[in-house]
Amino acid sequence: MITPTRAIKQVKKNTKQLKEIDPRQGRVFERVVRDSSLLASASAASASSVRLAYPVNDAGSGSTISCRLDNVLTGDIVTVSCSIFGGSDLSEASPLLNNDGNPIFVSSISGQFWCISPFDIVEECGCTAP
Repeated sequence: MITPTRAIKQVKKNTKQLKEIDPRQGRVFERVVRDSSLLASASAASASSVRLAYPVNDAGSGSTISCRLDNVLTGDIVTVSCSIFGGSDLSEASPLLNNDGNPIFVSSISGQFWCISPFDIVEECGCTAP
């Protein structure tokens, strides 16, 4: 089982690596970590266990997604709510959720599963790759 302390360390490590690749995205994650609602969620999550959840479908409209708990093939299916900064549609948020076998970290708070990693709306820049 992944502990809240280990999850927070991993988020910090990922943020550092992301800053090296794309400084703009690193700033987004720093802002998210400082946000008080995230800290409140992290505090509540530390009171219960952090679990892995595997999305069953690709992200759609809305802020919830169906996931399998603990096991990508046989886990119980639950609805996971997600916090999205700047919007309310997971299909337009980053990181993108899909059913490719990559898990998200969730915790049960007052009987509802919540993703403990926040999402941010993706802004289209109209840029072309060099």
